[in-house]
Amino acid sequence: MYLEHSSWERHRERLAAEAKLFEQVQVKLQEEKVAFDKEKKSEEWGLKGLKLKLQASEDSLAEERRKWRVTCENDNKKMYVMRTKISNLVAHVEELKKSEADYKEKYEEAKSHRERVEVDLSAQIISKDRDLAGKDAKIAEFKHRLPEALKGLEEEKQKTESLEIDLIT
Repeated sequence: MYLEHSSWERHRERLAAEAKLFEQVQVKLQEEKVAFDKEKKSEEWGLKGLKLKLQASEDSLAEERRKWRVTCENDNKKMYVMRTKISNLVAHVEELKKSEADYKEKYEEAKSHRERVEVDLSAQIISKDRDLAGKDAKIAEFKHRLPEALKGLEEEKQKTESLEIDLIT
């Protein structure tokens, strides 16, 4: 019986040690299970959180794309207006260049015409100056002859008067 008792005691001690070890392993298992559940929940929540963040990002991106499209449309409209204005200005510049060439041509024509007229007027002035000089010379000659002519007229008058007197008598 002693042997049985000692073997039973050893067996009981071994079972107690194994029970303690089992309890320790069971506590460790519970802790690991709790940690695993936490990790699992955090992963689920993290996954849900990430899904929510992804959805929010997609919504934000969609809104940004919509705004970008509206901005692009507005910019395209502005650019079209600007392009039209630029095209009109380019056409206007071309017209101005053509009209400038026409004005230059007309200016050159007017300038050459003015020069011809000035030459003609200079020639006329010179001619008139010569005529005037000639007329001045004639006037001076007439002035010089006038006293002689007046003398001659007076003599003629006297002769005619004397002839009249002779005729009357």
